[in-house]
Amino acid sequence: MDRNHGDLASRSVLDFHSRVVSYLHSECGVCHHCIDLLVFRAIGGQDDEIVDQHDSYCTVCFGLMSPAFQTNLIVPEILKSLVPYRCNDINANDSVADLASQASLLFQSQDGDDVSEDSPTIQIPLLILVRLHCAALAGKRFLQQQRNSPASSLDAIVYMFNSASQIRDAEDVYVALRYEIKSSLQTILEDLPDLPRKEDQEPIPIELQREEAGYLCSQVIAVPPTLRDYSQALRSDNDEDENVLPTLLIPPSLQAVIEGRKQLLQETHSKLVNPRTRFRGNDPTLKQGGDPRKNLELRMRRRHLQGTNCIGAPVQKGGDCKRRRKNASEASVQREEGNNKKVEGLVDESQGKQRGGMDFNEADWNAVIGWLDRETVNEWLKREEDGDCVDSVEWLLSVHKRYTSSASASLYLSKKSDTQHCDSSSPNRQLCCSISATTWRKPFCIHGYYTKTRRDVSQTPFYVSPSSNADPALQDSPSIDDTEAELVHKIKGENAHKHDSDSTQSKGMVRKGISSVEEEICPHVANIACGGISIQNNDDSSSLVYGMCKFHASGREDMDVRMLLSDRFVVERSAKSDIVITGRPFVCQIYDAHRFPTQSQLILAEHAINGTNEDATESSATPSCDGIQWSPEGWPQITVGAHRFYGRSVHGVGVSSLKLVSAKVFSNLQSETENKIKHYGCICWSELPIESQDELLRKLGCSPWEDDGSTISNYPLEISQSTPLRVLHRRSSEVRKRCIHTLSACRIDRHWFRLRMSTSAGTYVKEFVHGDCGRTSPSIGSLLGGRTDITELDCEGISLYVKGSSSVVGM
Repeated sequence: MDRNHGDLASRSVLDFHSRVVSYLHSECGVCHHCIDLLVFRAIGGQDDEIVDQHDSYCTVCFGLMSPAFQTNLIVPEILKSLVPYRCNDINANDSVADLASQASLLFQSQDGDDVSEDSPTIQIPLLILVRLHCAALAGKRFLQQQRNSPASSLDAIVYMFNSASQIRDAEDVYVALRYEIKSSLQTILEDLPDLPRKEDQEPIPIELQREEAGYLCSQVIAVPPTLRDYSQALRSDNDEDENVLPTLLIPPSLQAVIEGRKQLLQETHSKLVNPRTRFRGNDPTLKQGGDPRKNLELRMRRRHLQGTNCIGAPVQKGGDCKRRRKNASEASVQREEGNNKKVEGLVDESQGKQRGGMDFNEADWNAVIGWLDRETVNEWLKREEDGDCVDSVEWLLSVHKRYTSSASASLYLSKKSDTQHCDSSSPNRQLCCSISATTWRKPFCIHGYYTKTRRDVSQTPFYVSPSSNADPALQDSPSIDDTEAELVHKIKGENAHKHDSDSTQSKGMVRKGISSVEEEICPHVANIACGGISIQNNDDSSSLVYGMCKFHASGREDMDVRMLLSDRFVVERSAKSDIVITGRPFVCQIYDAHRFPTQSQLILAEHAINGTNEDATESSATPSCDGIQWSPEGWPQITVGAHRFYGRSVHGVGVSSLKLVSAKVFSNLQSETENKIKHYGCICWSELPIESQDELLRKLGCSPWEDDGSTISNYPLEISQSTPLRVLHRRSSEVRKRCIHTLSACRIDRHWFRLRMSTSAGTYVKEFVHGDCGRTSPSIGSLLGGRTDITELDCEGISLYVKGSSSVVGM
């Protein structure tokens, strides 16, 4: 008896599932994929055939759960966004069929490329959550009606004691639906065939794999159909006015919530579409910033508003950001004035409150419905909990009924067995979501060391504001208009688009120097090693760019200070203590590169920067050893041999040991600088005559020029330095303790001498020589007892690490 009762109960449960599945599918238009998530208990074996029909029409998900929709519409969008990172011979404008045939060339691991485990991420509209809630209410109401039916008393008892027959919460289903779509897309993309790895392809270091440095990421954004497309698909545009049109996509109760929040929604949407630009200096150099996901969303939002006079109307491309914001603000004021005249004195009789904001037109509703915000949906859900929710259920039933009676639906239903029905050419496409996708490469770091042999090359592009008392030499410097195109080309690479230069704030800025270390290094790293920088993820209306090669150095030298290597005597002496002296460390942080470079490609970039090749020999024009030569003005100048710098570049910038490193190296670049020892060499002038080398050494208490360490001296010497007068306008005024570790001197004549020293990081060497009006104590001037000045200063290397240490990953 119990066994028969159990079998009967089991059949009753399955019967209930069959009923609710049939009701949700046939009466509400919910696809079986959504039903499978909506109902706790999985659909039985008898429904597998229905599930495999790949029905793309759905009043809830707009076809997103359909495998055919994902394969024919979403995946090709992802493949299109992959084109810049894969094959140069594939055109992003190819048709879906052409891209599908070349998919194996697009989605594969080549040249060390890998795809992030979290990719592709997907953003689905909150309108799906609204419709999931309506579908869940419909299912619950149907089960309640069945339970109250006299003919189903036994079934009702079984249902009451079997929690597996409950309907899931809409919020949980919304999260599960997004996860299911993402998992399905990952499966489709993983099934695409890969080309075999190249035999000489270098493996990516384990630490970089853990960070997913240089991995490709994809983002997919789905937007529900517009009101006009939806109404045309339902053949209802002739009998619906603008006030009723939104109810085709949202229930009337949600429309009422939006009407009550429309002024806030107008302001919020306008701010999102036209974000404020943060001031980042007057100089015209490009600044890196933004996020590919947010930029994709901005493009999609603006696409909805093109050619409309609605809230958040898109700004025009190009021009000054400040002028664009001003024009947008003026247009907004004009619209506000015009709409205020329309609604002035209008009072909502039911609420007794005056309406605020402007009336929504069709484009406004498209923007609000397509990009529903969480606060609006939460407020609506709270109202639904407090009400009977009958209207929402009836609305969902009416939407599906309108669809099944439309001519387009009849055409679609006649072809339901065709799995290609959700192609963009299908009439049912108007009822599906719009899809946009983007791909970007995660940032990765390239570490190296540089030297600089010229005194008219700054570390980064150097711009100043001209003034009446400016240096006359600046009058011959190139202006922004002359150098900006070249600057943008260098910083961003050959694929860079021209940066807008009509900002009134930037006009009149004057450039100092002929070039910069950043400009000499970044273009070659970006174009030769990384194959260029993508521009598809930039926001054209913003002053920021996402794809870029950013230059970061461990400290900096003034433009008139050379960055050299130490001479052989210092190198040999340091080697006895296992200290290695190199050029200045730097890291290039590459955003959105076309490819992840191999070590051989980094070597090619290194040769391009240095102006050398693998068979390069020392130039005969370069002095082979150090020495002193006198300038026409009668000042001594230091000449250095080829062993004191990297490369043979015309602009004097050379690099060494380019290699991929982890993000930890970049984060420690500046912090470790404070613990490094810097080596300097300089030419000094003394007002008081120096009669002999012994007198110079006695007054300074230092070592002779090539000391082997046996001479007793007064060093290390601690000095106190107040913030120098030359940088007091941009640095806080305070006294800093610094250390001169070693000092050696060499007399040139009665008034000129050379100094070689090693100091702690942060020491102002120029001020240590001349004293800065007594703000540095002691100084070379105070030790000599007279006025002293410095005419040439060179940074001669940095003591970085002990041999065998692992302070730099991958070295």
